[in-house]
Amino acid sequence: MKFDTNGLDAIDQEIIRKLIIARDQIGKPRIGDYVRFPTGQLERFSHDWGDGLQTSAGGSFFLCTNGGASFSGGLNPCTPADKLKLTNATLPGSFWIFHHDIAGAGRGVYFKIPCRVFITTAAYDGFLGKDFCSHEIDALKKQLESDPNMEVTLLNAVETRAIVQRIMEEVKADTGHYPTRSDFLRHVPPIGFALTNLDEAYDQVRRGIA
Repeated sequence: MKFDTNGLDAIDQEIIRKLIIARDQIGKPRIGDYVRFPTGQLERFSHDWGDGLQTSAGGSFFLCTNGGASFSGGLNPCTPADKLKLTNATLPGSFWIFHHDIAGAGRGVYFKIPCRVFITTAAYDGFLGKDFCSHEIDALKKQLESDPNMEVTLLNAVETRAIVQRIMEEVKADTGHYPTRSDFLRHVPPIGFALTNLDEAYDQVRRGIA
């Protein structure tokens, strides 16, 4: 069981080892796991409502005795739980515990452990600004691009058109006009999902907004 000990002593390492064992028994998406959205955003689960999970691009994650985690920081809206799919990829996630499991001011110790990575077909509705983002996120996104364990979700035609339209509207908001076909293809995320009949979906959406 490998994790980034960050120079922790043997007692803290043993505590973390037991927490990882407990965490691995949790079958559902866990606080601190990652999710990649169809339009490329990568965030971590930060609050579980049962039927959906809020996400965050930064913040602080405390690893609890049951293997779960509690989060402190800004939260984006919920992503429906039934729109999540587990991949075989993992990414390192930062957590902290109290030194030797004794609570007190200034006793936090920090480390990284492997976290699951999910993909979703749900639209990204995050609104938090750059002040809430972790500097690690961009590097982790690049790591996923070359990860052979990232499964691909094949979207049906309706889901494809919805995502195509969203991308086109985002490009128009940035540039003032809808993208040409070649420009549009440059905005399609490289991993996380496969678009069914992409050209046909582009044509249908373009005709609908012409």
